[in-house]
Amino acid sequence: MKILKISMIAGFTFIIAFNVISCKKSNNNATEATFNYFEYKGCDSTFSTVDTNNQFQNPILSGFYPDPSICRKDSDYYLVTSTFSYYPGIPIFHSNDLVNWTQIGNVLNRRSQLDIKEGVRLSGGVYAPTIRYNPHNETFYMINTLVDVLGNFVVKTKNPFENNWSDPIGLHINGIDPDIFFDDDGKGYIVHNDEPPAKPEWDGHRAIWLREFDVESDSIVGEKICIVDGGTDKAKHPIWIEAPHLYKINGYYYLMCAEGGTSIDHSEVIFRADNVKGPYISWKNNPILTQRDLPKDRKNPITCAGHADLVQTPEGDWWAVFLACRPYENNIFNTGRETFLLPVKWVDEYPVILEKEKEIPYIVDNPRHSVLNTESQTKAEGGNPLLKRNYTYREEFDGEKLPDNWLFVRTPEFLDHYSQKDGKLQLHSTEHTIYEIANPAFTGIRQAHLTFTAQTEFQFNPEQESDITGIVAYQNENHNFVFGKTIEDGVLKIVLNRAETTVARIADVEISKEFAKKPVTLKIIGNKGQYSFLYSFDNGKKWQTLAENIDAKNLSTEIAGGFTGTVIGLYTYKNPFDAKTALNPYEKGAFETQKYRNVFAEAGYPQAEIDEKLNNLFYQIFEGENKVYFEVDSTLAYISDIKNHDVRTEGMSYGMMIAVQFNRKDIFDKLWRWSVKYMQHHEGASKGYFAWSCKTDGTRNSQGAASDGELYYITSLIFASNLWGNDTGIDYLKEAQYILDCAFAKDGTGNIANFIDTTYKLITFVPDGAGSGWTDPSYHIPAFYEVWARWANDGRAEFWNACADSARAYLHKSVDSKTAINADQNNFDGSVLERIFPNGITYRNDAFRFDSWRVPMNIALDYSWSCKDKEWQQWYGKTFQNFLYSQGVKTFVDQYKMDGSKVDWILQAGNKRALRHGIGLQATAAAVSLVCEHPKSYEFITQLWNLENKPFADGYFDAYYDGLLQLFAFMHLSGNYRIIE
Repeated sequence: MKILKISMIAGFTFIIAFNVISCKKSNNNATEATFNYFEYKGCDSTFSTVDTNNQFQNPILSGFYPDPSICRKDSDYYLVTSTFSYYPGIPIFHSNDLVNWTQIGNVLNRRSQLDIKEGVRLSGGVYAPTIRYNPHNETFYMINTLVDVLGNFVVKTKNPFENNWSDPIGLHINGIDPDIFFDDDGKGYIVHNDEPPAKPEWDGHRAIWLREFDVESDSIVGEKICIVDGGTDKAKHPIWIEAPHLYKINGYYYLMCAEGGTSIDHSEVIFRADNVKGPYISWKNNPILTQRDLPKDRKNPITCAGHADLVQTPEGDWWAVFLACRPYENNIFNTGRETFLLPVKWVDEYPVILEKEKEIPYIVDNPRHSVLNTESQTKAEGGNPLLKRNYTYREEFDGEKLPDNWLFVRTPEFLDHYSQKDGKLQLHSTEHTIYEIANPAFTGIRQAHLTFTAQTEFQFNPEQESDITGIVAYQNENHNFVFGKTIEDGVLKIVLNRAETTVARIADVEISKEFAKKPVTLKIIGNKGQYSFLYSFDNGKKWQTLAENIDAKNLSTEIAGGFTGTVIGLYTYKNPFDAKTALNPYEKGAFETQKYRNVFAEAGYPQAEIDEKLNNLFYQIFEGENKVYFEVDSTLAYISDIKNHDVRTEGMSYGMMIAVQFNRKDIFDKLWRWSVKYMQHHEGASKGYFAWSCKTDGTRNSQGAASDGELYYITSLIFASNLWGNDTGIDYLKEAQYILDCAFAKDGTGNIANFIDTTYKLITFVPDGAGSGWTDPSYHIPAFYEVWARWANDGRAEFWNACADSARAYLHKSVDSKTAINADQNNFDGSVLERIFPNGITYRNDAFRFDSWRVPMNIALDYSWSCKDKEWQQWYGKTFQNFLYSQGVKTFVDQYKMDGSKVDWILQAGNKRALRHGIGLQATAAAVSLVCEHPKSYEFITQLWNLENKPFADGYFDAYYDGLLQLFAFMHLSGNYRIIE
């Protein structure tokens, strides 16, 4: 007997490498991933044998099949569900008995209907479809919302079996969850969720609107009417009234909606009106379906029930399909929201799907079994009756194409994304990994059981470290398992990586030469919240366990978020570029050679384009639409951290360094004068230092200094002295010496110290109070002290050279030995800083966050200019980039613990608290390529080349810190961050 099937490819990260002269695409055809079969077996204890004459089993569609909608024509029932950003979109099922369903296609099955591109979130695609049959023109309609792309639309067909629905017809209405209704007189109406008529009065306050739909022109006509504002009882502030469906039954108009949100408080409610335009009155006995009031400790619970749709049989009975979930612990489930079926009872002329405080049954007694025509049961694909819920599904890849139940993440970029021949699937790598918001070479089927096994056999010969093929369990790009064959440091391995925001290596094993070119068989055994991973080189005759009972709750909706469920399948990724040409960092620094590498040119980018990009980045900071440089008058200017509405010594001194590197004396002088006028202390214990933060009118937010500001002020002033001399209105050298002399005059008065700790010869975090007792790794730029030793002329050259040595030694101790990442602050000996606050709470600063982003670029600068610590710095660059590489070059986040694990709490930036693929960190990670030899660096460099500082999806935007670090990094890699002698 032929059984069910699936396919997927496991992925890793993505490298772009170049020849010294130009990028060169590699020919990967000889080493494509080839899969021999895919097999999935479900074995849930709640699925048991039922009396098919008198019973049926829920759910009727197990796995990720949410938001069901149903309609009937004659004795044929059709059902659709949501797919969000998976392709093809909106599976359509057929049945003659309501219980047994066969997928007959996908409504949105070509690019002209569904074009979900890179960057669209996984839960941002097609939501909550409604399918209806209009007997007046004998046409089926499917109305839907492509949330992040198109908005609301409708498609049509005369025959769903032809699998050729029309291209989308845009409806130009707002909101989500549209429903289409055809009245007895042939008129069409659309109801949908949208914002209330006035300003929302509480979080989750929504409304249901009615629009007339012209059937002849397929367009909206007339004014919209709010028919429900808030929900069943506005006084109780109900949330998320949505998923409306409109019916006309026995002369009344019934409006059925979901309410309470799609989690454990989900419910279904009913309204009724005498006229299609209302008023719609909530039934006194709402809700008509929910599980929210049941004991949480009940056995094998079904939760989150709602989002229902009604259908009437030819015999006159009513049934409801709806979504619900099967958690295995608390509200944790990996299978997504599934489709259930129950008969509807009518109470006082209102439909009731399930009585209050009653559990949704797994086995439903059905005395009216004649409605469920068991003699005409449809069969699951491959001949396996879906009525038997614990099925085995095996795909032999012997058809012309993959079956309709297979999914891809977003619309494939190429038509030839896979091929089938001689009973094998060949999956063709895209330029995207599984960790990107893009279209990786991954295809799979839904995990439909809490307990299951999934396995595949494949052949694959990786050539480069980014190459990987295998099996993936996928919730989204940040929550998944990748289990596959790869190569690392020239060694073939089976590896298992677990992603939960960050990517962690769970286990790996070296493949012996005996099995190097043999097919690999991989198996996942899922048991609720724990998965085990096994491998074999003889097609499963002898299994070896790589990892057992690994926490798989990262695949749950509760942890991963979003609206989808786990998809298990096949994945491959191959580096699309040759990666055999290593970088060649200089062996001597610019202090000795006066030479600077132009890495962009080495990578093949034209010099004219390099210059254009560099000048454009400068323009963005100082003149562009989102500039951070503002002139007060002809003599004063400031750089503002716009998101925090202040002026900081960090930005002011950075701006001066950029200005002197670009030979912009006008900008330099204006920034310096503003700093002196508003930020510099001219008397008192802090004399010579700068208040680290001011308002844009010069009012100080803080009197204290931040030592990195002084560091950059002094170095940029020395460069200005060397470049422009000291007789053009500002004696730059004298100003630098004044800051240094003031620092060495500090004797502890007013609790103010030297910003350089003279015992450790290390820069302090701040030179006042307790902050002078520790440091910040991102302040350490040893080569700056060498600049001071050469040109400060303050009589301390020997001390400054010693400070450079101390800073290098300190950096060795401050970074993690496995990840090379550091904390934002730590002790002078490099150990983790712990602070005890007056309330007794101990704060342990062991996280890599915004300040820390600067460390890789600072090390690159020291290497480029001095090259006195090259062996360690090359270790650092390789280790640091390798860590980010393991997290996904296009997906690594901006905060980690030092060991590379997920932070316990997220440090807020501006008014936003989120982990992001930080612009500034992307920039500095690329800049450290100056010290690296491995070809992986080319991908970081390419990412910087293509980097755009623009708002994130949540609106977060930082033109200041991100923009400045982006410019600095581009200066480094283009050879334009130089010692000015």
